[in-house]
Amino acid sequence: MTSKSRRRGSLLTTELLLVLPIVLIIILSMVEIGRMLLVRQRLDAACREGARAAAIRGDVASVQQAVFRTLGSSIDDIQITVLADDAPVDNLSLRPGMMMRVIVSIPAKAVNSSPMNPMGSSARRTLRVF
Repeated sequence: MTSKSRRRGSLLTTELLLVLPIVLIIILSMVEIGRMLLVRQRLDAACREGARAAAIRGDVASVQQAVFRTLGSSIDDIQITVLADDAPVDNLSLRPGMMMRVIVSIPAKAVNSSPMNPMGSSARRTLRVF
């Protein structure tokens, strides 16, 4: 091996050592952002289904069933809060014109295995029942 080709090989190795960590960070960040958006979209869908169940059936149990059906049973520690006119309710009796809010929260440890997103995720949907 000549000294010129040896220098070229060491230059390529040095460039790889400098560029590879940056490329890996960018790729892993893209994966993590994708996972975060997926969880957010699933939370939005669960809130929407819970609000729909509150409007149709009018009780907290149906809201919880709709949220669990949408998110699946594999996620632990799902927190579901149903508010009627901004007051928490246990047993819901809807009246026409009542403002309903369904809040679904999932702690980060339930959906996130990496330390890049240490905060929990939550979504809110508001539905006026007529």
